[in-house]
Amino acid sequence: MVCITLTNVFHYRDIEGMVVAAQCWCILSLQESDVAEGLAMLKGLKFAKDMLFLKLIVESDSSNVITSISETQHQQSYLGSIAEDYNSFASSFHSLDFYHIHREVHKLITVILQD
Repeated sequence: MVCITLTNVFHYRDIEGMVVAAQCWCILSLQESDVAEGLAMLKGLKFAKDMLFLKLIVESDSSNVITSISETQHQQSYLGSIAEDYNSFASSFHSLDFYHIHREVHKLITVILQD
């Protein structure tokens, strides 16, 4: 059995790309990377809701998580349960969109934004 420790950092940017908030946490000992990614994104949504952000674009390099959120019928699994929680947050935002970005693009964006 492999356990995954995920340290996740979220940057919340305005329309001009300026960081308006940031958050970091560690999720320990999960057996599935998709569940870890889904939980991290859920924590990010909760934070965005608490900060009263109304328009949100969520990007992830986990295509399984983005696909699960986009489905109207959620599978009977941990990831499906997390996806149902995402739907309950949808009414908290005026606009909430989820996009899959490739890992290489995500790494490139991170490097560019650090300069």
